[in-house]
Amino acid sequence: MHTYKSVPSTLTLSVSKTSALNKNIPKYSRSSSNSNSTHSYNLSANKNAIWVHSGDMKNVDLDLLGKYGIGNIFIHEDMFNYPTTAIDWIKNATAKGFKIHIWFTTFYNATSNKWTNPIIESSKTLNQAYFNKVISRAKYYAGISGVAGIHLDYLRYPGTSGNNASIFHYDNGKNGADAITEFVRQLSVAVKAINPKIILSAALMPEKNDAAIYYGQDAPRLGQYLDVLVPMLYEGNYGKDNAWIQSTTKWYITNSGGAEVWGGLYAYHSDKNPTRLTVAELTEDCKSVLDGGGNGVAIFRWGIVNLFNLLGIK
Repeated sequence: MHTYKSVPSTLTLSVSKTSALNKNIPKYSRSSSNSNSTHSYNLSANKNAIWVHSGDMKNVDLDLLGKYGIGNIFIHEDMFNYPTTAIDWIKNATAKGFKIHIWFTTFYNATSNKWTNPIIESSKTLNQAYFNKVISRAKYYAGISGVAGIHLDYLRYPGTSGNNASIFHYDNGKNGADAITEFVRQLSVAVKAINPKIILSAALMPEKNDAAIYYGQDAPRLGQYLDVLVPMLYEGNYGKDNAWIQSTTKWYITNSGGAEVWGGLYAYHSDKNPTRLTVAELTEDCKSVLDGGGNGVAIFRWGIVNLFNLLGIK
């Protein structure tokens, strides 16, 4: 037995990799020197994420996320309405070991409730001016110290009968899916010229092959330019079950174009029933993603989730 003259200033805890979920997660460590210390987490290879609205920037519990095995944060770009606060927050989160991804919409404006077509119908050409505008935002975020990723949302057409990707064409018959893919290619080239290590991800609809027809999201082609595909496996919205989550994840793994797949999961039942899932229910959803071969999970969202220790899933 060893005797110490004083209490050690550093405590390291190691949690074993107990399940498939941990195949890409390093052992968790926490350092603490006093009650007001800054905790740091070994999350460098973590493949789990959570969406965070900008309004939650000040109340999101980073220490809880780190402890529970979530190493990536998709935080909405509106945080930059307060740029100094945003940059300080990113610096603090990065110091704790998190990868911060700036989450923003591309072809939909939530404020005006309007969609932008990637194709100019009158001239049958790409909407390049709009592409450039969005890409400029992405380049700005990619150049901020501490930003590890860009997360694209609404990277699509609405999918309605009168406004789906397949009915719009440009340049010798190329359609809406070609336009979405070309936009992602251009954005990827632009942001990786600024930061070659930037992680480019996108939330995708879960309709597999049909997603290219209706939404313009051709997963195998998008995966050539994205680092991570995040299919939105919101089973409650589709009246589906865990078997569907597993099989859909498997399809996206098979058709990822070389990108990783992080299964996107609601933390609640559905848009019509925003009651939180229990820990047991959300655990089963996470297991279904992993059983389908997913590299990790992304949970929507902070503020309406019963969090649990992802490192303890069996």
